[in-house]
Amino acid sequence: MIRPFPQFLAGLLALVCLASCVTLLPSAKPVRLYRFGVDSMPTREQDVSEHRSLVRLAQTRFEDAASGDRLLTSRGNEIAYIGNARWVSPASELFDDAVRVSFRDHKGVRLLGQGEPRVADYILALDVERFEARYADASNAAPTVKVSFRASLNPESSGAPTKSLVFSEEASASSNTVGAITQAFDVAVTKTLLRMANWVEQNAQR
Repeated sequence: MIRPFPQFLAGLLALVCLASCVTLLPSAKPVRLYRFGVDSMPTREQDVSEHRSLVRLAQTRFEDAASGDRLLTSRGNEIAYIGNARWVSPASELFDDAVRVSFRDHKGVRLLGQGEPRVADYILALDVERFEARYADASNAAPTVKVSFRASLNPESSGAPTKSLVFSEEASASSNTVGAITQAFDVAVTKTLLRMANWVEQNAQR
């Protein structure tokens, strides 16, 4: 009777642990995943012309507090993250995906794919300075999403000067809910990136 006791005790502890897990897991709130900047982009017939300027996207610099998968909010000098909600991927990666989609319908310029073995005419560098949902001071009203970044277009081989411009956009959430806030992010990102892609097309001339 002495020898089986350790086995019985181990089994009892396992059952206790399992019972604890069964009790605790259902009470955890699920984390909802969101995305932005892809489905809202307009689509038209693609141009396969080889006479377009080729642009390579450099590694995007993204505000540290907003670069991960958490949704950043601010009020006054304070910042916070929305609980139980995440971007489906880090915001910096979703932003780069949205950048690539924003160029798909431009006939005068083509954004090279990652690792594509082509010599680019221009290098496009983006520096995202603001990417947050801003609440008014002492107010529980729906926030306003603010997106701001600097785009720099650098000729790859010529001695022409680098051109740069800051793009900013605001979009008010229709309500103080995560769904409405992420939709406002989608609107702000889409508008700024389409304006940026048009600017690149106008300035990236062979």
